[in-house]
Amino acid sequence: MDDVRDKMIGFGDDEEEIIEEIGINRKPTIPSLRQRNSQLNALESMHHNEEQEKMDEIRSVLKDRRKGKPKKGVAFDAEMVPSGGSGDGLRKRGGGLLSSSSGATGGEDGQETFGDSYMVVEFSEEASSESVQWIIDKIRGKKVDGGAELLVRKEPLTKETQSLVLHISATQMKFLEIADDMGFMKRSKTGIIRNFNVACLDDFFYDENMALEDILTPADRQIIIKYALENIRAAEHEHHIPGTKLYHGQSIIQAAQHKEIITNFYSLHCKPRLRKLRHVWIKPTKHQPIDEIRDYFGESVGMYFSFLGFYTYALVVPTVLGLLQMVLSEETETVPFFCIFYVWMKVFLELWKRKSSAHAYRWG
Repeated sequence: MDDVRDKMIGFGDDEEEIIEEIGINRKPTIPSLRQRNSQLNALESMHHNEEQEKMDEIRSVLKDRRKGKPKKGVAFDAEMVPSGGSGDGLRKRGGGLLSSSSGATGGEDGQETFGDSYMVVEFSEEASSESVQWIIDKIRGKKVDGGAELLVRKEPLTKETQSLVLHISATQMKFLEIADDMGFMKRSKTGIIRNFNVACLDDFFYDENMALEDILTPADRQIIIKYALENIRAAEHEHHIPGTKLYHGQSIIQAAQHKEIITNFYSLHCKPRLRKLRHVWIKPTKHQPIDEIRDYFGESVGMYFSFLGFYTYALVVPTVLGLLQMVLSEETETVPFFCIFYVWMKVFLELWKRKSSAHAYRWG
């Protein structure tokens, strides 16, 4: 036992010598922690400056691309992904859908043009001003500070509604950046559906007459805004919305909804687009504009109406056979009809599988 004790003591002495030689401290001291934090802050600042330079260069390329004048000598590389909240403004919404704005702000300098409103956030009348302002700052805030870098417009209060209503949008560059982060599936020049990548932006202009705004459909933009809002999460030092506790990584918007600080969270219709869609859709003599429906409402709704149309046309066969069976046959001769009906059902399901697979391939 004495020999074992001596070996254990010797091993401990050797361990201390090794630790001293390689310069490892068992417990970090306060000065070392402060030094490490200052280094991390410096690295974050350098990274933010690099992102700002890349963002400025991408903004210049996008502007030239919209004007139809490719900029010579500037090419996207794998790391040129925009991260700022500034850029070209979106098209203005027509038809007077929304109330006049009071202070469309967002991004870096608060001077971006507020375009279409893609999401509405309505606060409770009982919500404190500190909580509301804190959430607005998170929506508008910089990405490095945990914000979403979105544009915010406040709807004026009326006698009927005293609750605060915010309209949320984003710059064109921010839409493309978030679509890249989400791994959006979009059609490329070659006709292949693949992950959207800002670094290969020109690959997604599959039509010569296509504008920059046409890459993302209205449904895509609503999904992007919803994703960006729901992914505003509490940082380590943020333990509460004023009056509401948070835990690290919790979705701030979902927490505010749970505590009824936010009472409504929904997207808006665009009347000009709906009128245009109505003109080509709600007519019995025309086929359904499935691609236009998908662009406006999204893939799931587009697939639903495609199935309804396909199923309606397919019902012509059993309808004709049923009428013939009812007129020409006796009551005891219904078995052949049901056999034919069963065959029709199997054929219909197989044909729908092919059609739905074609939609899934084209839409991604």
